[in-house]
Amino acid sequence: MPTLDSHVAGFAMAYCLRTLSNKGLPERDAQVLREQGERWNQVVVEQSRGDITLFFAMMPVIDAAIAATPMAQVKDEANAGSLPAPVFYCAEILRHPAVSQTMADARTSLAAAYAGDQR
Repeated sequence: MPTLDSHVAGFAMAYCLRTLSNKGLPERDAQVLREQGERWNQVVVEQSRGDITLFFAMMPVIDAAIAATPMAQVKDEANAGSLPAPVFYCAEILRHPAVSQTMADARTSLAAAYAGDQR
């Protein structure tokens, strides 16, 4: 995966993980996801090229997709209930049409800054 794609997807995933507190997760789980999202985000920001605000432009679109999409659940056979699947959920959020489009827009806008990078 080229670095540009990795950075755009990584920023979006990290942001999603950081913003799941209002999705009914246990606070301990939400805290771990928030911390991991913050660390992932920091790596992307430190390694990014070009105008960092182009990454930030994805945030309101991701917020809207999160607000409109229920948390993914998996069956909890042991307790005859369900459990949240937040990492899967965020992966699904990145495939939401509006989020996919804003990610594509960010890649297009940042392409020149990442030109020649084939990592």
